[in-house]
Amino acid sequence: MEAAVGLAQRLGSTLIGFFAVTGTDRRAAPDIGDTVKGALRKSAAAANVPVAYFEFLANRYPETNNAIIVASRHCDMTIVGQRDPDRSGGSVPDNLVEQVVTRSGRPVLIIPYAGRFPSLGRRVVIAWNGSREAARTVQDALPILVDADHVTVLSLSPGEEERPAMPPGLADIGVYLSAHGISATNDRITVDRDQIEPADAFLSYLADTSTDLAVIGAAGESGSRGWSRRSLTGAILDNMTTPLLISS
Repeated sequence: MEAAVGLAQRLGSTLIGFFAVTGTDRRAAPDIGDTVKGALRKSAAAANVPVAYFEFLANRYPETNNAIIVASRHCDMTIVGQRDPDRSGGSVPDNLVEQVVTRSGRPVLIIPYAGRFPSLGRRVVIAWNGSREAARTVQDALPILVDADHVTVLSLSPGEEERPAMPPGLADIGVYLSAHGISATNDRITVDRDQIEPADAFLSYLADTSTDLAVIGAAGESGSRGWSRRSLTGAILDNMTTPLLISS
């Protein structure tokens, strides 16, 4: 909530609140929903951020994922929390984030379950591999990127002996960003999978550079239970400590 209000204040946006529950929690939904609604309106009012409305989705859709997915299609961006492994099996489906990313058709800002993020998007890292998903996410991130203090376009490469050419469009994405008034630097990290997994190398880079927002394209297969935990996207979502903006 804090991150959503802070970002909306910075971008001059309007917030919409959604409260969805599973069937087993519906009897408690009105009381909990009213508490959440009150907290959102209070926080938004203190920041002079308008709240268009707050909707209880439990009354419209029987399944939590579908409720959030349908609601997301009528918003510019959806903000959700990372799955907390200590609360697995509770009211939030384990694959909620993955399903919203792959089925909503909208960019999704994911906030880590640990930590506070009253301000984000000042130091941004774009994970670039030349894919359709990466290009889509960069476009979705433009309102944040134009207001960032520092933007880095980062590419990951295998070990030196397998070192390929630069990712497709690396120079062109810099030109594209520049056309939107965004000055970006390029960086590259080489990943030896005998020493470290790509997701761990990427997350370590974010921490080492004090990045407060990573922009990545969704990659990997998504099924009924979400991305394979072997995929780069799945591994990043499981272990992220930096907010992520992601599109598919």
